[in-house]
Amino acid sequence: MFRCMITSRGMTGAQITQKTLENSGVYSRIVRPPPGLLPEGCGYAVEIQSNDVAIARMILRSSGGGRIFCDAGDGYREMRV
Repeated sequence: MFRCMITSRGMTGAQITQKTLENSGVYSRIVRPPPGLLPEGCGYAVEIQSNDVAIARMILRSSGGGRIFCDAGDGYREMRV
């Protein structure tokens, strides 16, 4: 199993994403993204497990926000939302 991160520019956006996921039954936690993941070099991410990606993608499509990056062991790759 791999982990995925939904990126956010600030803590408030990450908290909103986390609460939205929680309301849909998806466990998540707020973390700092690894160095080099975001070109801006700052921000926060909401970490989820890979088995929750499909639900998270549907939620992000309907809410209109976030970028998802997944790590399968050889680095992070962006997934289409």
